[in-house]
Amino acid sequence: MKKSQTRRNFLLTVSASAGALAAAACGGGSDNESTSGTSGASGTTAAGTPLERTQAPTGAYTPAAKEQQVWVMEYRQPSFLDPHKSNFAQDIAAERLLSRPLFWVDEKGTPTAAVAAELPTRQNNGVSADGKTMTIKLRDGQKFSDGSPLTAKDFEYSIKRALHPKLASLYASELHNIVGAKEFNTAKTEGDFARLRDAVGVRAVDDKTLEVKLVNPQPTMPSILGMWMAYPVKQSAVEANGAPIENTDWAVDPRRNISNGPFVLKEYKEKDRIVLEANPNYTLEPKPKLQRIEMRIVEDEEVAYQAFQTGELDFSRIPTSKIPLVDQDPNLKKQNVRAQEPTIFWLRMNNATKPFDNVKVRQAFAKAIDRDAFIKVVLGGVGEQAQLFTPLTVPGAQKEDGEALKYDAARAKALLAEAGFPNGQGFPELGYITTQATVSQNAAQFIQRQLRENLGVNIRIDTVDTATSSSRVNNKQYDLSLGGWHEDYHDPENWIPTQFPSDSSNNKYNFSSKRLDDLVNQARFELDETKRIGLYRQMMQVAVEEVPVAPIYQRTNNYLVRSKVRGITVHPLDSMFAGNILIERVEIAKE
Repeated sequence: MKKSQTRRNFLLTVSASAGALAAAACGGGSDNESTSGTSGASGTTAAGTPLERTQAPTGAYTPAAKEQQVWVMEYRQPSFLDPHKSNFAQDIAAERLLSRPLFWVDEKGTPTAAVAAELPTRQNNGVSADGKTMTIKLRDGQKFSDGSPLTAKDFEYSIKRALHPKLASLYASELHNIVGAKEFNTAKTEGDFARLRDAVGVRAVDDKTLEVKLVNPQPTMPSILGMWMAYPVKQSAVEANGAPIENTDWAVDPRRNISNGPFVLKEYKEKDRIVLEANPNYTLEPKPKLQRIEMRIVEDEEVAYQAFQTGELDFSRIPTSKIPLVDQDPNLKKQNVRAQEPTIFWLRMNNATKPFDNVKVRQAFAKAIDRDAFIKVVLGGVGEQAQLFTPLTVPGAQKEDGEALKYDAARAKALLAEAGFPNGQGFPELGYITTQATVSQNAAQFIQRQLRENLGVNIRIDTVDTATSSSRVNNKQYDLSLGGWHEDYHDPENWIPTQFPSDSSNNKYNFSSKRLDDLVNQARFELDETKRIGLYRQMMQVAVEEVPVAPIYQRTNNYLVRSKVRGITVHPLDSMFAGNILIERVEIAKE
């Protein structure tokens, strides 16, 4: 998710409630729901995330013929289709269809075995007595899409590739609890690469057995090994014709994208379309019912909405401006899948850009934005305001801890004056990068007005395409932008500790706090759950005080899905479209 420019940072270039505000992660980063609800239904996932949703049509239907099992959807331009390089939702959602890792999640968000034969436990000898060695057995008969065997050696290669310094994966730090992983991933001297790679604690014992050695016991490791940076890739495809290990071009070439998921890459046309077809060598159950998925790359949700109306698309996000119309239209309302997700959007402030190195400036910006007005004006009234850095459903999150960031224009103005900029005098004109999508433009203009009216600060809106926006954020080449985080797995470990520590590869904000770093180091491997959650609450309190970013809202997605598309199961970790995680259930009904 989770998460828009998220995610899996989950930067999702996925919609806020309409469609184009980006959040990182999610894979994995974040998000959540379950199946077969009715209009207005609500409930709770096993992970504890409350749902507010309507669902795609349920009830009896006759499946369409095999050749008609085609789903045409709106999509966003990905930055990569290489899972070891990705961190945006538009990348991760497609990669989830192309690959299957050792572990997956079930309908309730619980980790389950995928390519692995079972979850490793002490009872089945998959976890050593000291909790520092995992022995993972693979299922029999695993294959890549070209029919070649998929073995433990492929997972060893893939995990070590994700850690390779030359690849510079933004999710590599998630793997740093593996013995030798951090040393290899952060190595600066090429002469040390081979030695440090060999010292990483991931080893194929035989074709069906993978051994993973940890620095500290970590119960969440199966969830981490189920994320995209641990997806299996084929070495001969990545390094074909002498290509370097950091090459990512292989992934957008249908002849070289050899994967092991339910679908294979059939066609890739940048800024036009991505076409996937069912993988004839898919070894897991259930097999996909869809035979083809056409992802039409549309940057503006208003254009996509019109394409849905004319029958060109079977799936589209609903622009915020159209949500009232959809809710009032009996036919469209039945096709609306609405789901709250664990994605928090915030105003990114590059802490290395002066004067954001001054905490009072960051506090002023956080308190200068009227979140309720943002939701009403920009999101069509759909969403929940946020003053914390996680959803309230994440263990350790307490609503009262966010009161210090509550909207208060007078206090915001006073804080800016204390920072040396009374009424905004002397404050430099900074740039705010965004995309051309309508909702993104509306968000940028709203924030621009709030900062001008409440602080006397003028910011410049710089409009770029999605790929450029993602690149600039990843490379920390920005002053301000709107983005967020969509959880990759439901645990506080995946929120503040993933993004804000000084050494996190997902820290796009140049934020650094020794107080926070110390708490992260204490909490990450604390096995006493009560102590662990207490440390995460302390972490939240430090983040609220030091303000690495300014939280604004928790997203609720609104999708239009044509009534012939059946079997959609909305899931907490869906990225880019409802049903992403449990894609094998989706089927086209006979009309």
